[in-house]
Amino acid sequence: MNLSSIPFCDGSLISNYNVITPADDKKAFYIGVFYLIWGVSSFLLSSFVFSVISKPPLIQYSCYKLMTINCFLDLVNMTNGLIISGILSIFHVNHCNQQYTVFMNVMGVYVMASWACYTAAAEVLAINRVLEFAKPSWSQFLFQGHRSWLWIAYIFLYSLILNLLVLDAFYFYNPYLGMWFNRRTSQAMNYMHVINNFSKFGFISISYVLMIFFMYRMGNTVTNVSRIQIKASIQAMVIAILAAGTTLGYLVAPYIPLGYLDQYTGVIGEILWQSLHTGTSIIYIVMNQTVRERFLDLLRGFRGVSTRTNDVQLFSKIRSNSKSQAAVSGVFP
Repeated sequence: MNLSSIPFCDGSLISNYNVITPADDKKAFYIGVFYLIWGVSSFLLSSFVFSVISKPPLIQYSCYKLMTINCFLDLVNMTNGLIISGILSIFHVNHCNQQYTVFMNVMGVYVMASWACYTAAAEVLAINRVLEFAKPSWSQFLFQGHRSWLWIAYIFLYSLILNLLVLDAFYFYNPYLGMWFNRRTSQAMNYMHVINNFSKFGFISISYVLMIFFMYRMGNTVTNVSRIQIKASIQAMVIAILAAGTTLGYLVAPYIPLGYLDQYTGVIGEILWQSLHTGTSIIYIVMNQTVRERFLDLLRGFRGVSTRTNDVQLFSKIRSNSKSQAAVSGVFP
């Protein structure tokens, strides 16, 4: 297999891998380091949030079961878009290297499938939030108890169908631009990817507008359970607003003239995409009382360990000084 036979490797469409300069290598390295640091730190924070919402007392509610699914997919997508992408950029791994062509194409399909799963999961959560206030009986029928977990099958099915509808899809990562490309070997537009992004934006936007309307109609009939649902719904809505903003930014970024920053359009798009997955954990910590209290407990624990360590070091220093003074005076304890 020669370079010209590998899709998007002749330099005419995406990037000319035959003329990579030392400056390109340096740029890729810095992009990779940035992605990796951001990815690892965000993964740790999101893992903590996941550990809280996936356990009692929150997990007993259907909305938190769905949020747990979404949070897990946040972890998957930030691993793909930041940690793995960072490693690929640092080591300049690209599909035009025949050693990695198949691996990178398979990896690209996996990355896009993971994003499609997140899209479906976010839409399921939006449906759940609307029905909770519009038709509570429907919400119970579809999501009560373990039924919430059954929606995982739909999420995977959605992603599978989306990928099967584009049989000539060719997804790959450009380590020098720091971004994933969703192309087709026929060079036609990947309409399914575009439809997926726009439909998610429209569906979720409409869903949460309806949720606010039905929530307002509840008036004075709010119960303790309803208050919990309202708080969870507001958190889900804020995440949806973040998703809408990042999706719009990701879609329009390539078409906005940025001058010097044009060379970093791929990185900007990646930052916008990953801001959704990394920002979700911050929203939970700020807005969810249980998550916030557990997080503060964690910080107090670290502070306590640090304080005890300092106390031990201080005691050891005092004891050492006492021994030195005793040795000078000829007296030993």
